[in-house]
Amino acid sequence: MAKSKPTPAPTPAPAAKGKAAPKAAAAKTPVKAAAAAPVAKTKGAAVKSTPPPPPTPAPKALTKSGIYQALADSTKLERKDVVAVFNELIALIKSQVGPGGPGVMKLPGLIKVTLVEKPARPAETRKDPFTGQMKDFPAKEASSEIKVRALKELKDLIKK
Repeated sequence: MAKSKPTPAPTPAPAAKGKAAPKAAAAKTPVKAAAAAPVAKTKGAAVKSTPPPPPTPAPKALTKSGIYQALADSTKLERKDVVAVFNELIALIKSQVGPGGPGVMKLPGLIKVTLVEKPARPAETRKDPFTGQMKDFPAKEASSEIKVRALKELKDLIKK
């Protein structure tokens, strides 16, 4: 009669990075059912403990379409009318901040959009602020950038 060798217990696969490997010692020792979940004794029926509910996920930001629909629902306007209002608002901001406009547009209580003109800068040799040694800095063309600033009522929304 041939003796067969006992097969070793399968070893768990290596865990992925960031995940803990299962404990082999815990798998060998049986867990007593009574010790795993203690039951509180009260007069009458036994009360079982329930696990806490899972955390609720954070709400997601509205999409462009979601914003249009939410405004249409709250103002009792058609969705296409809300889209038309947004398109006109964009055109108004372009006319105010773009070429030929004053360079400033304020949405009352929410934001202030300003156009900042940056002048051209000539090439020069000056001290590098990081190393302290003299360095050649290239010339830069004149440029424009738009800055958007939150106004008081919008800032007050986040204060508690």
